[in-house]
This record gives sequence, structure tokens and C-alpha cells, in this order.
Amino acid sequence: MLRFIDREVEIWQVREFLNNPPGYVLFVYGPKSSGKSTLMMKIARDVGNFVFYDFRARAPSNVADALMVPKPTVFGRIRRWLRQKITGMNRMNYPVLVLDEVQALTYSGVNFKEIAAMLNFLVTLTKKMHLTHAVVVTSDCLFVENAVKLAALEEAAEFMFVGDLEKATVLGWMREEGMDDAQARRVWEVCGGRPYELWLVVNHFHAIGELDILDKIIARKKARIEMVVGNDKECEEILRKMAKKGKIKVRQVDRKILEKLIKEEIAFFDPIEGTIYPISQSTGVAIQQLYL
Repeated sequence: MLRFIDREVEIWQVREFLNNPPGYVLFVYGPKSSGKSTLMMKIARDVGNFVFYDFRARAPSNVADALMVPKPTVFGRIRRWLRQKITGMNRMNYPVLVLDEVQALTYSGVNFKEIAAMLNFLVTLTKKMHLTHAVVVTSDCLFVENAVKLAALEEAAEFMFVGDLEKATVLGWMREEGMDDAQARRVWEVCGGRPYELWLVVNHFHAIGELDILDKIIARKKARIEMVVGNDKECEEILRKMAKKGKIKVRQVDRKILEKLIKEEIAFFDPIEGTIYPISQSTGVAIQQLYL
């Protein structure tokens, strides 16, 4: 059975954001399966005064479709929809609007200009009108990069990174699940603090009593990396640098290679830090085994 693991620091950060009057849009970003949505859903449920919308639940062709709002005068309709939601909430506390995996709009062919208009509207709701808190959750770092460039978000947005669990948390968790110290350390060495992979390992361990799944995880990662890279020597060279250094500066990477590695979920690009690195610990291990 799934249970919420740690995240005390992140919970404190978001609660500090919610404890103040709305003044900016909070972007919560990080690698896929790092626990962003779970974190925000837990906090939203604790707050109780929220609208949580998951853009992955639909394949919209525009923002109006995504929010199930009639198309004519899209943003007028969206304003009306949100106003109805907010009006029905407890005004003793500011309501919280959480838009999860907003980048799914771009995957469906929605023009970023339309998304930018929606983000600008969130600025109006927060910084200008102080009506509601707004949280945008995404695992797409290129989406974050585009958001950072928007003039409307200058001094109207903050960016919060949600990464993997800490080593001490993972080791303690694995011991609670019945593993000995050597087994717990082995899990950390392969999976790091990635919640999704750790749950796979825990479930397998309880079912089989073994950790052979770790070798299978690495084997799958290696096979996928080799398939993606193929005969692309430039891509291979970037992965060699990544295998040696871990993080590398994004300015060292050709844009096409960068987008390829991100799209194929091999690398994660942090636009705030300006670095690129393996999207997960297990991917990093696979890259090292292939290119060191």
C-alpha cells in the first residue's frame, strides 16, 4: 500500500507560500515520478480549499477544452469557470488552484501563446487581484524554460524544485520494509531517491524476497539508451561527459541533442540552474556502465 514518504522541507516551503496572501504564481518542477503531484495533492487535501486539475486526464486541443470550458471567448469563459469555483469556497482562507502537468497542453498541439495567456491570467488572479493562490506543476523543464522567459511572470512567479528523496530517508524506509543494511545500500546505489522506482523495488521485495529487480531496472535503462542514441556520435559524446561529471552545463550541449535527451527521458534539464544531468539515479548508473 502506498504511503507518503518524508518531504518535510517541501511541505514547509509550500505552506509558507499558502500562509501569505496571494502575490505570485508558484511553479513546482522536477523530474518525472519525483513525487510532485503526490506532494501537491497531499497539501491541497490538508488545506481543503482547493481546485486540483490534472491536464494529463484529457488530450485537449486548447485551453478551453482542457478546462472543459466552451470555446467562444475562451478566457472570458475560463474566468467565469474559475470565479464559480472560487466563489463556492471558504473565504476564511484563500483558495488554492493547482494546475498539474500543464505541459500536457503542448503535447496536444496547443500553441504556447495560448498557454502564456493562461499564465498571464494566473498572474492577474494572484499578484494583481490577490484572489487565489495558483500553483503550476510540471515535469517538463523546457516548459519551465519558456515560462521563465515570459515578461508577464517577471517578479510574479517563483520556482520550486522537487527532486528525489534524501539518502537517510531512503535507507530508513528500506530498513522499515525488512531489508538489511547491505540491501538498503544497494537499493540506494541503483535507484537513489526516486519514489516510483523505490515502490517497485519494495513491492518486488515483499513478493519475492529478492532484489534481482535492480539488475532488471538497469538492463532496461541501458537497452533504451542504446536504442535512443543509435549511431548519434554527438549524443554519445554528451553522455560520456555526463558519465564522468554527472552534471554538465547546458551551454555545452547542442540544442537538438538537449531536446532529444529530454524528450526521451534520459536527461533532466534544470533551466534555473542551467545544468543537464541523468533524469534518475538508475539512468545515471546505466549511462556510466555504457560510457565509462
